[in-house]
Amino acid sequence: MKKIFDNKGFSLIELLIAMLLLGLVMTAAVSLFTASSENFTAQNMVVTMQGNTRGAMDFVTRTMKGLKTITTLTGEGTAASSIIFTTDETAFGGELCSHRFSLYTSASDGAGTLGYATGCPAITGTIQPLVPNITNFNVQRVGTARIDITISAETPTPRPDTRTKGTFTVRSAVDLRN
Repeated sequence: MKKIFDNKGFSLIELLIAMLLLGLVMTAAVSLFTASSENFTAQNMVVTMQGNTRGAMDFVTRTMKGLKTITTLTGEGTAASSIIFTTDETAFGGELCSHRFSLYTSASDGAGTLGYATGCPAITGTIQPLVPNITNFNVQRVGTARIDITISAETPTPRPDTRTKGTFTVRSAVDLRN
């Protein structure tokens, strides 16, 4: 009986073609994984920034609810407003308490950190950071009975997909008690 095929293995050309095809498939898979990872990182940064900004706005507005007097409002209408106000807690067995929200820069917290300090009857201690990467903290009086608040933030680093920083703005209003 005579052999029709000689099965000694693959030729060099066949191996090179197989390796080329495998290389193309692996390159496509790595590119897909890298793009997915960058997209996840970008979306995670944006969601974290938005959550932090909303949380800060909620804290500011809850603290200011029922506000009777504002003792100091500096930088009103600017990107770096600072507000110091007094709450009357004597009806609840407390005393007059002072609160301060301001945008500041420090070596440990970085630039554009929104901070908070409080004390009864006067502010004591250092300002505590609420949220980083704030580009705008604007407090504006509207007449005598309302305060408009705007907080804008940005992602700490540029997004990998667009190479720009993501931004987010939250606005709220607080009505003063009579």
